[in-house]
Amino acid sequence: MKNSDVELEKVASLESASMPLVLQISDEGIIKVEKVANLKHEVWKLTKLRVRQLEEKNKGLQNHLIGLKFNMDD
Repeated sequence: MKNSDVELEKVASLESASMPLVLQISDEGIIKVEKVANLKHEVWKLTKLRVRQLEEKNKGLQNHLIGLKFNMDD
């Protein structure tokens, strides 16, 4: 091999290493990813709703305890 051939191989390997890989995803793979993303979003929405419900219930219980304590002081 000539020096120029070795240099060209080095340049080619560096270029291929720095270029991002393009992945071919089948339609089936895309559908699976969409399903998982939709399920994660649904879980996130339901979790957020449940947390909000628990916070409201907690606030109601705190108010009830404050009322009980107030009545005990009288």
